[in-house]
Amino acid sequence: MDPIHQFQIQNLLTFGHIGGHEIAFTNSALFMLIALLVIAALTIGATVRVMKTRKATIAEELSARATNRRTSNIDSFSLGN
Repeated sequence: MDPIHQFQIQNLLTFGHIGGHEIAFTNSALFMLIALLVIAALTIGATVRVMKTRKATIAEELSARATNRRTSNIDSFSLGN
């Protein structure tokens, strides 16, 4: 089995075609949605209490990592790397 098969994008739902491009919900979009829901749940759960809890620390760390990853991707894209 090819070791790169785990990174293949597969369509889960196809919504149609617009301008010659297929619009679909993929396995990649599913994992991003799951990550978003987990971060949102941790953030909402952490803000219920005023005191800093373990959930708040985890939520802040995940948010900081996502922000750093996003800005580094944008910077590398804008620099043409």
